[in-house]
Amino acid sequence: MVSIFVCDTSSSDCWNKFVNDNRHCWLYHRFEWKEVIECAYGHECYYLFTQRDSIVTGILPLTLIRSRLFGSSLTSLPFLDFAGLVAMDEQSTQLLLSGALLIAEKSNVDYIELRHIENNTNGYRVDTSKVTLTMELSVNEERLWKSLPSERRNRIRKATTAGLAVDFRELPALPIFYKIWMENMRDLGSPAHSLAFF
Repeated sequence: MVSIFVCDTSSSDCWNKFVNDNRHCWLYHRFEWKEVIECAYGHECYYLFTQRDSIVTGILPLTLIRSRLFGSSLTSLPFLDFAGLVAMDEQSTQLLLSGALLIAEKSNVDYIELRHIENNTNGYRVDTSKVTLTMELSVNEERLWKSLPSERRNRIRKATTAGLAVDFRELPALPIFYKIWMENMRDLGSPAHSLAFF
């Protein structure tokens, strides 16, 4: 029998194990995003999961958002392009959708928005306005390089010649990154996340 639960820190390891082991899950499905969203923006999160015989069979991360501009919603997940429902079977899928509907009714939201890469919620309206580009990474560096269009390879060579390098820094470097990122977002005309989000 499949049962539904709300995940908290005591069950976060089981949640993340499901995410790590399931090829339909992404980095955005990890439990740590709950803390990011709650701490940076103060939104309430409901991380629903289903289990059969103590094995996780499905997950659905949800965030309750109340906005004067966009109304109130239960979203999976805001600030990210996708992190919707992932389940191993139809029973888990239906139980998670029912759980989302129950939370939506109790919270009196205007709508539920589940952001998926592919439609796995049979019968519900699908919005395909978000686009995600993915590329299979080869273990062979030369094959990967040759798979890129020549124009892209030329841009990479140009950046390398100009001295572009990747560097990993600790938290004290965050304000420097954030300043550059904010300028870029302003130039693109896109709203920016708060420093707390990072």
